[in-house]
Amino acid sequence: LLNMEKNIVKGEQKRMSVPNQKKIYIKRDSDTARKDYLKVSNESLHEAMFNLKPSTFMLWTYFVDNANGYAMDLYPIDFMNITHLSRTTYVKCFKELEEKGYLIKSTKKDNTYLFQEVSDKAEKQDIIETLDTKEFENIKKELFDF
Repeated sequence: LLNMEKNIVKGEQKRMSVPNQKKIYIKRDSDTARKDYLKVSNESLHEAMFNLKPSTFMLWTYFVDNANGYAMDLYPIDFMNITHLSRTTYVKCFKELEEKGYLIKSTKKDNTYLFQEVSDKAEKQDIIETLDTKEFENIKKELFDF
């Protein structure tokens, strides 16, 4: 199934990315982070349901199904196999998540993003400042120039 990277928050080794792959770091609300099931706050869930196209909501759910601080290697084919969506639709979904503030592109690394379960249209630097918690300190240094 998914080819996942080990959790960088805990300082474990990481793998190299390949050209058709994007690396996604997951930032979850710590009160609703996944345990044995998908747990999302009603606020986050409703915002995504009402603000995203249905296929984009599927990609949002695909990301939010990971633990806070987890780093995943996103292969489009994995998502396409699970959802039966086309590559064109996947690309549109990814772009919508980025445009609506759910995905923030790294200023230091190609094909690397921070996913946050709640859309934030604030300035990127303001969003990145929310990464000042101990668990995201390494990710912030690795991904952004702030």
